Amino acid sequence: MFDAPTLAEGQVIGNGDVRQVAYGNDAGLYVEFSYEDVYLEAKSQEEGRPIYEQRPFISIYAPGDKTKKVVREVRTQWFGDTPPDTERFSRQWAAFQQGEKVMATGLPLKEWPLMTSSQVKELNGLNIYTVEQLAEVPDASLDSLGHGGRATRDKAKAHLARMGETAATDKLAEQNADLQRQLDELRASLSPDAPRRGRPPKERTEEDV
Repeated sequence: MFDAPTLAEGQVIGNGDVRQVAYGNDAGLYVEFSYEDVYLEAKSQEEGRPIYEQRPFISIYAPGDKTKKVVREVRTQWFGDTPPDTERFSRQWAAFQQGEKVMATGLPLKEWPLMTSSQVKELNGLNIYTVEQLAEVPDASLDSLGHGGRATRDKAKAHLARMGETAATDKLAEQNADLQRQLDELRASLSPDAPRRGRPPKERTEEDV
């Protein structure tokens, strides 16, 4: 058993009064919130009967390693340098409060053409549900992926890199298209044949002749 900071140690970024804590690959973790019945020993002895209290718990799974799993009560206060679970995993916590189940964010393995259905099931069993999580599997856990695990992980990394490059190219093309449109509108407004703004010229009458 291990605790959450082991999954992704916090790193202080910035200096002076402007600082923030980054938590490495927290985005690659699979996190679930649930309610569990906690036995209240002191109150049970006082009342002379078993008394339980339902409290929120968090389960944190490291992708690619079944041995790394955290199950404990939800922390709502800072624990050393680690922020409250409700802030560190705010998206999952918000969904839990709304009664929804949140899967990991990213490209689902089942939507990745390089994955067979059996591979998807095997990786899901290792708490890996997205290409992003697969790319985050550390070298120490590659053996759990089976034969060719490193190659599979590296393909996921390469795929994400290509997606990032494509997104950047598309954004640049969109910006260029907007600039070209603005330039065309400017040229059209400066053209001699373009309609002039303001009052139209006065029509000549016989009296003006």
